[in-house]
Amino acid sequence: MIGRIFRRTSREDEVFAEAQALIDDGLELAFVLDLYPEDAAWLTALLDTGIVIGESFAAEEPSYYFEASLKTRFVEAGMERAARAAAPVHEPVAVVPSAPAAGGFFRLQGAVAGTAVAVVLGGMSLLTLGVVTAGDSVPGDWNYAFKLAGERIEYSLSTGDARTDVQIRHTMERVQEFQRLNQKGKVSEKNVEDVRKGLDSLSELVEEEELDPLQRETAKAIAESASQVLTTTRETQPELAPRIDDTIAVAAGIGSAATGIAAPTATATPTAATTPPNTATPGTTPKPTGTAEPSETPEPATTPDPASTPEVSETAETGETGEDPGASPSAQATGSAADEELP
Repeated sequence: MIGRIFRRTSREDEVFAEAQALIDDGLELAFVLDLYPEDAAWLTALLDTGIVIGESFAAEEPSYYFEASLKTRFVEAGMERAARAAAPVHEPVAVVPSAPAAGGFFRLQGAVAGTAVAVVLGGMSLLTLGVVTAGDSVPGDWNYAFKLAGERIEYSLSTGDARTDVQIRHTMERVQEFQRLNQKGKVSEKNVEDVRKGLDSLSELVEEEELDPLQRETAKAIAESASQVLTTTRETQPELAPRIDDTIAVAAGIGSAATGIAAPTATATPTAATTPPNTATPGTTPKPTGTAEPSETPEPATTPDPASTPEVSETAETGETGEDPGASPSAQATGSAADEELP
């Protein structure tokens, strides 16, 4: 087993590797075959196969799975060809009778151990290949199970807002997978049901959780995209119309719910704008207090000279003049002087 693993390459393998390298460098097939005239018979078919494979790679980029399977088949073909090669001629060896060997059990044990190691390495290689290539897989691909397993692990390890983002992203993945299947014409009832389950979980998330504006817009965009692709599928596959109509209704509910949550934030601002005018209006009313300026009228406090007051009292007591008692003292004095001048 160990000798088979570390076996040296044969001359044919080295010649083929050199010739293929020259072809990869851009040399013509005829020129390369002229360099190996003795091996041209069997080398032509291998080089032609390599050229065809190279042209196929240039026409369409192969997937990871195709590359891995091609390498495996190529290695197996090389090993099978080497096994069919003629065994080297050995000189006859004299057989000496001896006791029967007792190492049969150990050889069997080594073979079992080697097989177990090969199986483990093969499983690890397949697992690695499945995880690496699962990102763009869709339902029906061989590595789609790896994608679902990775999503479950991601959801289990997330918490809080991160879990909300993970759930939204997984729903987006279901819609994008359905869109790719629709482009290939491979949509089935189960695919519609998968989209329906993703939209149901997203609807519960929108109704029960407080999402930020970015998360609400993302959920609304997912619902709109799902409605568009489902409408297209209903036209091309009428037999799925009942399932598709139910799923479109769920998507429409998500869009309305995401829009309804964002509405209160816009109506909260006008209430604060009406309060400042109420506090400013009382400030203008104190202006009428300026009318108290007539307090300067105390000028009548300059009473007349005390010498003239007896005359006013005498005239008031006699009542002969008939003048208004409320007249000023100066006017009363002038009236008394005029009476004295009369004959």
